[in-house]
Amino acid sequence: MNKLFFIISIMICSQVFAGEFLTEAQKQSSLSAIDIICGDTWCEGDYNFEFQTINCESDNSTCVVSFKTWDYADETINTQYSCKIEGIKSFQDIVIEERGDLTEKFYDQMNVCINEDEIWG
Repeated sequence: MNKLFFIISIMICSQVFAGEFLTEAQKQSSLSAIDIICGDTWCEGDYNFEFQTINCESDNSTCVVSFKTWDYADETINTQYSCKIEGIKSFQDIVIEERGDLTEKFYDQMNVCINEDEIWG
């Protein structure tokens, strides 16, 4: 009986801890780091950006960053986008905690995604 209880407990715990691996504080820190670098990179120009969510799945080592953009000339028209960042297994793969900066790996993939032809047509 104890063995069965132990096995069931492990199965339940593995389901609880599978999936999302970022805490709410880490999500906010990640979005803040993305927003900060944005001002010096992608956000220069005719468009404003608002990074809204980041959801990371340990099952497939990916994060999806959702954001919207709008033209400064016409703020009533905004478009929703998302970037899928691969090979991310922990918060440390996203943000360098000592500096609050994005890791090179995360930044490079965001940069490729944001600069894709699909986003800017």
